[in-house]
Amino acid sequence: MKLFKDSFAWIGFLLVTLFLGTGCEDKWDEHYTGSANESVAYASIWTYLEADAELSTFTSLVKEAGYDTLLGASQTYTVWAPLNTALADLELEGPLAVRNFVENHITRGSFPYSLFVADRLVPLMNGKRVFLHGDGEQLLYNDVSFESNNIRAGNGLVHRLDGYVPYTANLWEFLTTGNEFDSLQTYINSLTEMVFDPEQSVQVGFNEEGNAVYDSVFVMSNSFLNTRGFLNSEDSIYSVLLLSDEAWTEAYAQIRPRYNFPSARGGLQRSEELSRQAMVDHLVLRTDGRDVSGLDSVVSTADEIFYNPGYLFAGAELVDLSNGRGFRTSHYPFVDTLTWLQPIELEAEEPSGRSFTNFFYSVRSGRSVEEEVSGSFLVLESSLPGNSPKSSVTFTLPDILAGKYRLYVEFLPTTINDPNKQLPSKASFMITHLNTDAGGSRRVRVSGPLETNPASKTKLFVTELDLPYANIQSDEHSAPAMTIQITNETKLEEETAGAYTRSMRIDRIVLEPVVESFVE
Repeated sequence: MKLFKDSFAWIGFLLVTLFLGTGCEDKWDEHYTGSANESVAYASIWTYLEADAELSTFTSLVKEAGYDTLLGASQTYTVWAPLNTALADLELEGPLAVRNFVENHITRGSFPYSLFVADRLVPLMNGKRVFLHGDGEQLLYNDVSFESNNIRAGNGLVHRLDGYVPYTANLWEFLTTGNEFDSLQTYINSLTEMVFDPEQSVQVGFNEEGNAVYDSVFVMSNSFLNTRGFLNSEDSIYSVLLLSDEAWTEAYAQIRPRYNFPSARGGLQRSEELSRQAMVDHLVLRTDGRDVSGLDSVVSTADEIFYNPGYLFAGAELVDLSNGRGFRTSHYPFVDTLTWLQPIELEAEEPSGRSFTNFFYSVRSGRSVEEEVSGSFLVLESSLPGNSPKSSVTFTLPDILAGKYRLYVEFLPTTINDPNKQLPSKASFMITHLNTDAGGSRRVRVSGPLETNPASKTKLFVTELDLPYANIQSDEHSAPAMTIQITNETKLEEETAGAYTRSMRIDRIVLEPVVESFVE
């Protein structure tokens, strides 16, 4: 079946189809052309099909699919009926294949043959769409020519075709029923479950506790389909990377060790669940039917932008499907640091997961300062007149995977407030992260103290960490899994002497993954 290339044109065709298919049948009738505009005295399309010996093969398939009753009723349909000669080599396996084929040749409503209606989008009974298009001399159903057309019956029209349009699976059908990527398919299908549908369920009363009782309706739901794109919709066009078992194994070997959780934080089950989710997060791409070879960027349905994305499709085999393109690949194409292993950047001004000890704080915008600031920044001023206890600020670091990271804290200089005042600050650091299978933590102290640059922004290297476990919070595991405490180490007398400042200006905390061969 033809794949529609342009998303804007798709919308236009859809609107035209809706308009033309509802209120303009009489006008279309005025423009009938073709070689067989006869009126046939048959009460229904079904009685005509039964009487036409040259359509006997298709007619038997219609009956097998259960459409004989429908085509004998009063509703209006158009049937695009292949001649017996066109179906001589047709092989269909099973009732579903028969039904899909028949529905590929029946349309609800009246669609007469006319060169005036070339390039029309035709919706079929199975939700697919084909195109009526012409070359100025004849009209084609998809790419199939008409042997005769506009044969009238009491409830619609029949067009006899010299060929047929094979059923083309959509992305979801291909992904969930194919047999070429068992691992990916098994995982996607495992996400399907029956869920309660409150809109379709009807309340029938109350139980003894006063809770509502429903005549419950449950529907099939798949979390991948719900979050990564409606791949089962013929109205949407996507490109999907289809991982072979070889590519799946490659992805698992890369990603699974990074999602290593202790038993106290979900253990093996959570490790498997989140690593597989990361493996498929960016497989669905919003390309709107465009040729991927000419794109300078593409966005996944997980909202990640990939620039110069040709490498994603390198060596992949193209599969044209009814609502997009599949790309069979035997290699996992994603770069780790562009997807699931990106640097973690925590903005210091964000209040979530942050606490203070003996610090006054404020948040300032970075718009009016000369230094490069990522938005706003946090200003800390010691709230005590003496040296003890020390002032500190603690941040919870979110969504850190297992493996090695280089930890930095970005400090801004005192010159932001006063260009003539160049004073460094001093700080020590303590990092807490998961370290035992029982959920115990390890403390890493960097006592230094480390000094900031008094004249310009400092990306201060704190330490390199080798994390045995992923430190990711969730609703079920909400306790902070990893924190960094920054403590002021400037003494009051050092500030009084004009050598240091006890104030701090923190822009961000950054963890950069150390990319290397990682083995759990």
